[in-house]
Amino acid sequence: MKDIFSYLSGEKENSILHKMIRILIGSNLLIIVVLGMIAFYGLISALYQAEEMGRRLGDISYLDSTELLVQQREEELLYISTYNAKIIRLCMGDESAASMEVSMEKLRNITKDIYLPNSGFYFALNNQGKVVLSSQSRAYEAGDELELAVDMKDDIRQSNSQSLAYTAREMCLGYSGVQMAVIDDEEYFVAYTPIQSTGWSFATVFAKDDVIAPVEKNRENIEQLTNDKIEDLERQLDLIIIIEVFSIILLLCFVIHVGRKVSGKFVASIQKLTDGVRDMTKHVVIGTLNAYGDLPDGDKNNANNMFKKRVKINSGDEIEELANCFNIMTEELEGYMDTLVSETAEKERIATELTLAQDIQMGVLPHKFPPFPEHTEFSLYASMESAKEVGGDFYDFYMVDEHRLAVTIADVSGKGVGAAMFMAISKTILKNLLLTGKNMTLADLVTHANNQLKEDNTARMFVTAFIGILDIRTGLFEFVNGGHNPSLIYEKEKGAFRYLDVESNFVLAGRKNISYVSQSTILKSGDSLFLYTDGVTEAMNNKDELYGEERLLSQLNCSKNADEPQSLLEEIGKSVAAFVGDAEQSDDITMLALTYFGPVGEK
Repeated sequence: MKDIFSYLSGEKENSILHKMIRILIGSNLLIIVVLGMIAFYGLISALYQAEEMGRRLGDISYLDSTELLVQQREEELLYISTYNAKIIRLCMGDESAASMEVSMEKLRNITKDIYLPNSGFYFALNNQGKVVLSSQSRAYEAGDELELAVDMKDDIRQSNSQSLAYTAREMCLGYSGVQMAVIDDEEYFVAYTPIQSTGWSFATVFAKDDVIAPVEKNRENIEQLTNDKIEDLERQLDLIIIIEVFSIILLLCFVIHVGRKVSGKFVASIQKLTDGVRDMTKHVVIGTLNAYGDLPDGDKNNANNMFKKRVKINSGDEIEELANCFNIMTEELEGYMDTLVSETAEKERIATELTLAQDIQMGVLPHKFPPFPEHTEFSLYASMESAKEVGGDFYDFYMVDEHRLAVTIADVSGKGVGAAMFMAISKTILKNLLLTGKNMTLADLVTHANNQLKEDNTARMFVTAFIGILDIRTGLFEFVNGGHNPSLIYEKEKGAFRYLDVESNFVLAGRKNISYVSQSTILKSGDSLFLYTDGVTEAMNNKDELYGEERLLSQLNCSKNADEPQSLLEEIGKSVAAFVGDAEQSDDITMLALTYFGPVGEK
């Protein structure tokens, strides 16, 4: 079959023509086989039904003919009995059987001449059920050895054979008929009729096998006739099967011939369309390289005219419609490639902008650790992991004077270069005010910073910030929370972190002339602060679950690095990364940890 497919498709086993021929022949062959099986099943069923019908008709014919033959034989037996009864009546004349005036020897001599075929015999009963005349052999010598021998003592009506007793009673009552009776342990047909004016009844007896012998012969004839007809049907069925197989072969050859012609015409159009698709694929590759600037300068002129070719098919069928759709797609693809070139340039511009924003963001953050090695009163560490889409997180720390350390962590709204620029401005304003406003309270400094950031804020950006100043001599930590996440404090005496109770101050750059409230707490030796942005608590995994403040607090309390800022931040960073898994980072993750050891000499 594989060689046939290869021959029809021109030895191209993987071509569309080869596959079309396989589909066409396969589907039609399946239909032909199914129809053949249905026809074969129908023929077998018809033969079986005809055979059953023939046997049933044979049985019916046998039963009908058997009934007719038996009835005919019974009528013959009854006729014989009636005829012989008349003879006996004539011989007796007007004599009365009761007076026994007629010589029995005379009757025996007369009835000797009665011819009964095969093993038949006769007998006569008087009205007392006793045998007065019988043709059974040795009837006169044996006496009681034969049941129907002449014996004036026994009443046959009292015979042990119920069927013979019943027949005897019918005879004594003067009835005529034919009965089946058991005589001398064998079955016989008994035809009896009364002898008029004598009170006797005459009966002829024939063995059952002799009576129904013609019936058995008739059955054999019917069976032979039925079997002959069934053999004729089987021969006709064999002939029909041969004709059917030959017809299927001819039909298959016709399908193969027509399939090759139809498939060849169909595949010719498909081949044109395939060539067009191949050319378009090559042009798409060239266009893509051109869009991304990877195409050599010498080929750029050819790239501008690469989608001008069209596929022309005039088959008048779905292939022509497919070719028209392909040409429309080519036109749309030409427009798409033009758009791709412009969009690629735009993406390159955005990528350049994001790189610039990241450079700005990272460039303004302090990276030197430890930042103040001369101060042993505290240890500080900060980190920021930028998201793919640059945000506006930042942290800052610096000495306001010889005894005060300022720390800041903030998050600017928005993304990209705009957020990075606003972050740099916010960081600069806050630092300048804290360094120059020594006679102002922290709350006033934050208020001035808010007013400056609000001016000319046409982009309507804002920043959440946590700003604090630590007096390294006393451990006094004063802070202002401007709409930022609540920071955490580690109390060494309790051995646990907790969230600071912070005032709900408004964000910076949101509105002018807002009064901010400062708060303070005392850090004891060994106490620590943990500052962070919402990129930590709002980190999300693939199940859309947030890392959350409770998980952060639990992780901090499980840590043994509460007084080691760098180790603590690395541990929290690993915890967040493990929670997020393969999910994409959606925001900057910024953290700052500060541990206070007390005045110089108390560490």
